[in-house]
Amino acid sequence: MVRGKQIGWGRIARCVHAFIIVFLTVNPARSQSAGDVATAREQAKLGIAKYREGDFVGALDRLTRAQALFDAPVHLLFIARSQRELGQLVEASESYRSVLRTELAPEAPEPFKHAVLDARAELDALAPRVPRLVILVSPAGAPATLALDDQELPAEVIGIQRPVNPGQHKIRVSAEGFEPVEQTFEIAEGVVREVSFELQASTSDAGSRAPATEPSPARAEPARSPDTLSLKSPVALVLGARLGVAAPVGQLPGEVFIDTGEAPVRFSDLAGAGGEFELRAGASIVDRFGLWLVFSGQSFKEKNAVAAGRVEPGSPSSSSWGLTASVGTPRGELGGYFEAGFLLARSLTVPFAYNDLLPGECSAEVILSGNGLRLGGGVNIPLSDVFHLTPYGTIGFGGFTSGRLDDSSGCYRKAFAAEGAATERRIGDSPTSASVSLGVGLEYFIGGH
Repeated sequence: MVRGKQIGWGRIARCVHAFIIVFLTVNPARSQSAGDVATAREQAKLGIAKYREGDFVGALDRLTRAQALFDAPVHLLFIARSQRELGQLVEASESYRSVLRTELAPEAPEPFKHAVLDARAELDALAPRVPRLVILVSPAGAPATLALDDQELPAEVIGIQRPVNPGQHKIRVSAEGFEPVEQTFEIAEGVVREVSFELQASTSDAGSRAPATEPSPARAEPARSPDTLSLKSPVALVLGARLGVAAPVGQLPGEVFIDTGEAPVRFSDLAGAGGEFELRAGASIVDRFGLWLVFSGQSFKEKNAVAAGRVEPGSPSSSSWGLTASVGTPRGELGGYFEAGFLLARSLTVPFAYNDLLPGECSAEVILSGNGLRLGGGVNIPLSDVFHLTPYGTIGFGGFTSGRLDDSSGCYRKAFAAEGAATERRIGDSPTSASVSLGVGLEYFIGGH
């Protein structure tokens, strides 16, 4: 590490030394005072020091002043490096190319020659990082006027790749006879991003607008990659799947369980936390609101807290489906969401084994059914334009309105029919039970913006 630092500062020392002997290498046709050269040297020293300290804004200011006073490849090299660190990748690329265009005399100082070699290597590394933008305008014959981040662009860039800096940008497109349109978007390093505009006829002079001409071969739209296809609609179809852990809470009606009387049964005494899966299909409206059809199932662990003399409960399972609505951050942005809805059908199945009634296998299932409500929320993590990762938490709760005993083995009829117990009954005042879930999901958008 110490040796590396000595080499770096030695190169800086050579740069400073080069300014002293630069009068031997510059073009005599350029008239320049000694004061300008001395000022440039001092500003370059300050700029390089600021670059080493990580103050890239200050470095760019000092080095730009030095380059304006005296043209030197070392100035341009550190200007390019500062622009690169500030995310100005397009400007940095052009600054590197300016270094490469420098014509050096054979007797030029070594720091100047090293600057040209470094610029070539750093430009080769930077070039793949520069993102490119393709602006598509329909109809192609419209006399469009473009502005990128409030800077006017020539219409000739329509349909071709244009280097831009990574980050957020805004494009405005206007044309005579059409309504102006505007889009704000993000573009990452190293990607090619298409941004499409479909101009709509102005309501004020739609009748006077000349019909659009067919697109010429030079303006033909390039083939779009699958992740940029769009239905150009505010509504997108969304498919999703979730995996998580569910825990039982609340109480169940006791009258449907054998040997418990009519006292409520604690759900957590009957079942332990288990796994959950969920399938979702719906529509995303203007990238912020959602309407969903959801189906979920839980498989709980077996617990024997309510086992009584003759029966032993097995591993309960539940399922539900319903409709929910959601609101959250726009598609493609990191943020959160909230959802609420109705469980139109909700069921719980509890298997029972009879311990001492009849020889051989003897079992049955208590099946509860009803409806309820659902609340939830989570985080939107965009993985791409079409995929979102969604960590979530939900609670589905309500009461069961009916219960029945599925006696496929016939044991219940043989053992309990004489006691007058019904195999199916309606539940009046049911206690509230719920499933609380935590997990992660994945959503896939089809169409839309």
